[in-house]
Amino acid sequence: MSGFTPVGSILRNVTRSAPWGPGIQRYEVIRNWEEAVGPTVARMTNPVEVKGRTLYVEVRDPVWLQQMVFLSESVRRALNQAVGRDVLDRIFFRQADAPWRPAAPEDNIEAEKTRKRRARMAAQAPDRAESRAALAKIEDPGVRDALAQLLARARRVEP
Repeated sequence: MSGFTPVGSILRNVTRSAPWGPGIQRYEVIRNWEEAVGPTVARMTNPVEVKGRTLYVEVRDPVWLQQMVFLSESVRRALNQAVGRDVLDRIFFRQADAPWRPAAPEDNIEAEKTRKRRARMAAQAPDRAESRAALAKIEDPGVRDALAQLLARARRVEP
């Protein structure tokens, strides 16, 4: 009986040598997403597709997007480790296009907090005349333009 080879070992060897093997490994990346990043991050993100050696992930919130970009290398390593070999060279995070709808009661609480925060931000935005006067005092055109864009964005925030 010592001449038997475990089925898992045979499948791994076939997967590595077959032309469709890399596709299966890329599927494994998406399948192992929640295990690699944890349930909280998995709820705010969605691995969409793997093209070549790049994973594309949609993120539901701009703050989370910034954090995920910052953590992309450690996430990439965790995913490669979960799959068992290096199948990813890069993870590209992008803002999700569709509006996010809360799925759990605790998410409803977070959504309400976000709505209230946005309403406060919109109410605290200075009026246009006050903004123009303050911006006129800034000599650096790059800083002035950046602040003007931030002020405009603050006025457009929907509560």
